[in-house]
Amino acid sequence: MIAACREQAGAASASSRRKPMRVNTGRKLGWIALLLSGSVLADANKVYSWTDSAGNIHYSDQTQANAHEVKTAPPPSSQAVTTGGTSSAASDDDAHAQDCQHKRDQLTTYQNASKITETDALGKTREYSPEEQQKLIDMTAASIHDLCTPQ
Repeated sequence: MIAACREQAGAASASSRRKPMRVNTGRKLGWIALLLSGSVLADANKVYSWTDSAGNIHYSDQTQANAHEVKTAPPPSSQAVTTGGTSSAASDDDAHAQDCQHKRDQLTTYQNASKITETDALGKTREYSPEEQQKLIDMTAASIHDLCTPQ
């Protein structure tokens, strides 16, 4: 009989204990990721340029001590902008002219560079070989031909 009372008392105390609160960590992590991604995406399109002590120009998405932000054109849109049923051909022509000029400036920079280096997101720098540099110049020239030659 005493054993039965103890069992009942144990059962009562067990049921009166509070259950631990369950937290939906997946949902919380989702909100945290969403909030953080906004700040990451805001910086995603920034490009920085700096010149090292040897006079070489570097470009990266990571800022350096003496780097300055390079203005870049937004990527071309895949949809035509329409206003009142007519396409905005003038703005498309302006964007096309800017894209052509940007490619021409890029080609001039590549041609005038004594060497080209690339820095990845982890800060690793790689120097282009003369063959890679020529291939980059050739590809940029072909891109200019395709983009800027009237059809």
